[in-house]
Amino acid sequence: MTAEIDVELHACIDFLETNTNCQQQLGSQIQQLLAQQNTEKVASLLVDTLIVAFNDPPSDKRTDHSYEESLEGCVQVISGFIFSNQVDRFKLATHLAQKLAQSEPFGPLRLRTVTRLYNSIPETETSQRLELFILNVQVASKVNMLQALAPALTRAEFFLDVWSPSKQDRRRFYQTITEAFDECNNETQAFEFHVKLLETFNGEGEDVLTGVESYAVKACKEAIRQPKLYRFDELLDLDAIQRLKNTKQHALLFELLQIFVSEKLEAFVDFVHRNPIYFEEAGFDYEACLNKMRLLSLASLGVEQSEIPYSLAAKTLQVEQEELEHWVIQAVCLGLMEAKIDQMRQVIRVIRASQRVFIKEHCRIDCND
Repeated sequence: MTAEIDVELHACIDFLETNTNCQQQLGSQIQQLLAQQNTEKVASLLVDTLIVAFNDPPSDKRTDHSYEESLEGCVQVISGFIFSNQVDRFKLATHLAQKLAQSEPFGPLRLRTVTRLYNSIPETETSQRLELFILNVQVASKVNMLQALAPALTRAEFFLDVWSPSKQDRRRFYQTITEAFDECNNETQAFEFHVKLLETFNGEGEDVLTGVESYAVKACKEAIRQPKLYRFDELLDLDAIQRLKNTKQHALLFELLQIFVSEKLEAFVDFVHRNPIYFEEAGFDYEACLNKMRLLSLASLGVEQSEIPYSLAAKTLQVEQEELEHWVIQAVCLGLMEAKIDQMRQVIRVIRASQRVFIKEHCRIDCND
């Protein structure tokens, strides 16, 4: 390799020297290293200095658009250097991505940078792409841009099929995404990946399941608490969840989950009456749970019969008949059922009603609409 520094790299070095305090005489150091054909050290030096430019920019440059443009130019030059020379590309790319996930200035550029690194890894290097994908998620979460990865996250299962990661890496993948959505207060998608994480523990022994007890407890509580979440029976298929029913500390939580899976409001009210201290200490909102159980109970009635008498619906939901229209409208809006209110005959006519877990698509359909 020649010791000459090309124009783009020279401009990058000049920018980094001007805007960081860690590398005085950066250009001369790189010149010497290139003369020694030590490209690994050159790449490492450039990456470390780039990290400083990202994480510790001059205070007057944090909102300077021209500074950010120059910084992005450095990203292009340095990433190009890494991937066009005989260096440990994955080590350098991972190191850079990890450091970018630790701070927030220039958030969109951070995410673009890690995405560039991910896309630069050959598709055949599956373990490396998995690692960079995880770091993409961490950076996106840090800079509040997780939605920018939404298209990729919808293909998460496809990527895993291609990568064929170990069980441990699959768990780390799901855990990272779960925690990222949690931090962004996206409870619905956090729950989706939380369940996938717990699925990876099916078939494990007691020693392993004990270690994920907190994850199982959290999944149960989230399923019960979330006002628009009605998919529960998948939880009962999880070994980590089933284990809770045999524990002294969480047996009541498992019982409550089962009520939300398949019982009606009466069972819920009875549970709270029998376990008022537990219900309060577990942090559940009684009114929110009551409303949710009313909607679930109405859905169950709709599966059981095509016409629900006002009297039966009111008794099951424990409301006045005058309130039934409100609950039917809510159930329809949530997709729990399609129904019409027949005030003359005092019945709720069910056109279609879903089981408590829509994903199984167990429905009763009235074809005589």
